[in-house]
Amino acid sequence: MPEHRLQPTEPCRSCRAPIVWAKTRQPTPLPIDPEPSEHGNIAIYLEDGVLHANVILKAQRQALNAAGRPLYIAHFVSCPHANDWRKR
Repeated sequence: MPEHRLQPTEPCRSCRAPIVWAKTRQPTPLPIDPEPSEHGNIAIYLEDGVLHANVILKAQRQALNAAGRPLYIAHFVSCPHANDWRKR
């Protein structure tokens, strides 16, 4: 099985868990857990050395799973301190 852990990682400023940053359509980057998740809804790809992330829909998720593509989750899902970072 190929290695799908994203690198390089850095520690989350709140919980110190490893994260990677990915560019999205939003102006701020998205923190992602570096290990693939069976509950993942984020597809990643590398373009010109920049990691990009797209939130995917259920139908896309099924197709990517069938193709063996790893999916990831946003660190906001797993971080115990995520609410501290939410915009009010």
